[in-house]
Amino acid sequence: MNRQEFLNALKPLALFIGVFMMFTVIGTLSHECGHILVAKYKGYETKLHYASMNYYDNDMRDYVAEVYTNHEAAIKNNEDFEGKIAYETAVNKYQKDSLLITLGGPLQTALTGTIGLLLLFYRKKRIHQQGFQLVDWLGVFLALFWLREVFNLVTSIVGRLFTSKGSFFGGDEMTIAVMLDIWPGTIALLLGTIGLIVSLFVMFKVVPAKLRVHFILGGLIGGVSGFTLWMYVLGPRLLP
Repeated sequence: MNRQEFLNALKPLALFIGVFMMFTVIGTLSHECGHILVAKYKGYETKLHYASMNYYDNDMRDYVAEVYTNHEAAIKNNEDFEGKIAYETAVNKYQKDSLLITLGGPLQTALTGTIGLLLLFYRKKRIHQQGFQLVDWLGVFLALFWLREVFNLVTSIVGRLFTSKGSFFGGDEMTIAVMLDIWPGTIALLLGTIGLIVSLFVMFKVVPAKLRVHFILGGLIGGVSGFTLWMYVLGPRLLP
């Protein structure tokens, strides 16, 4: 293989690395926007950060804080006090809203990934007839939004094994499970398993065989590079 042939062989890999880096950032921000959309719908003020978001209702916060300060003992002992029903209603509303807002991120990720998968199924015959088109690559990268669930599950488990701290499960998935009062790993394992199945299907049944190695290598290099660059370099500066 001469120099030109070597460079030509590297072009697909370089392209995949760049696209995976870009979609790593897009996936992170769109996930947070899923939380924000629900929070906005429920009437909260929001702020987007590079890897998280905040939501708040100053009037509700001030009201709950004031009532709690004035009736702390009665609240802790579940005793009656003036305005108890209104206070409990406000607290219950906030808890329900928090569950929905937390659900917003994983739902956005799963919905985007499912749309990509459905697009690939819809395009299946045309892919066989005409080969891969730009819209098909879009379907591939949208479907791989499901990889986030695999990443979350794997990093939580690995982190727990190496540090012996915290839980085997983490992130929104564990928070949702705790809010629903079910086993903490329920949501993480369910979504992680679906994500793994979808990702393997896309990589080994959809991506053209001649580009599969470039695609997988590009995903590994681009995903790790994009995550590192966004989380530790660009993100904190652009969206602190």
